[in-house]
Amino acid sequence: CRVCGNKASGLHFGVNTCEACNEFFRRSLKRGANYHCSRNLSCKVWGKKRSPCSSCRYRRCLEVGMSRNRIKTGRYSHRTRAEYAQEIERNKQHESYEQEREKVLSMLETLVEGHDRYIRNSTHIPEEDIVRVQEKFLSTFNIGKKRRRTLRKKAASKNQSKDPASGREYPGSTNDNSDHDVKPERWLRSFITYAKLVPGFKHLPITDQASLVRNSWFEFWFLGAYRGFNSDLKVVTYPIGHCLHMSQVRSIFGEAYCSVTFHLAKRMKTLRLSAQEMVLMKTVCLLSPDRCELVDRDAVEKIYWAMVSALLHVLKKNRPQDRMAFPRVVGKIVELR
Repeated sequence: CRVCGNKASGLHFGVNTCEACNEFFRRSLKRGANYHCSRNLSCKVWGKKRSPCSSCRYRRCLEVGMSRNRIKTGRYSHRTRAEYAQEIERNKQHESYEQEREKVLSMLETLVEGHDRYIRNSTHIPEEDIVRVQEKFLSTFNIGKKRRRTLRKKAASKNQSKDPASGREYPGSTNDNSDHDVKPERWLRSFITYAKLVPGFKHLPITDQASLVRNSWFEFWFLGAYRGFNSDLKVVTYPIGHCLHMSQVRSIFGEAYCSVTFHLAKRMKTLRLSAQEMVLMKTVCLLSPDRCELVDRDAVEKIYWAMVSALLHVLKKNRPQDRMAFPRVVGKIVELR
């Protein structure tokens, strides 16, 4: 039906409509359409959650072309019947698209809500707040660095940054990362909890669930942390709020890791992803079926392509003029791997 979206029963008053809208328009013509809208003619009269507003419904009837003058008697021409069939097909496609859209939005709402509940991330933190924390840390770090240099000169005979009396390292030394315990076991549990919110994931074989989590944890974590990497200040702020200088990252994880993560984070920032896009990108990484042995590969691929389709849908909605948005996101996923 061109008016409300329900199943149409034929051409009425020149328009493909259902019986309910046909009778509504007939009554309106017979009694006079003296309707009034209390919401400034902004009621939704299409789809499942439509308003009962008669004024907006009648206005919709006129907009789609219903008219007393378009009443047809006798048989319709072949051309009219063909146009009628084409219109029915278009309406079916539109209805299918609307149903798919509502399904994607509902799923996305569940995923974003679950992600924010279980996974610590910096997606919603304003850029200026992150930089402010990093500048404060860098100031303290530089002061500590100067202090350590002075203390090393005083302890030149031992050539180590340890307190002679206690044998403990001075606060701020590059090996002091007791304050940066990210508790990986707790994060992994949260990651698994989120994964089970993905439609269909918890029904996969346990071995497949474990393989997918094991092979995607770094990408999933990095996509929630990359906004905290600052190449200009040479500081990283992790989602839990802790900061490390680039030299500390290098001493803990090695030169290769340090160089790659800071460089990749800088490139990731150019995408300027929204919270929804970020969650879907992380979920696509989680479900990548082509890098590990799987018991039920078909089931994994079905969920994977559903997430890819959702990501494409959201990117098209958010960036209708940017045709390269999806290829760029896919390129970054490949680069992450």
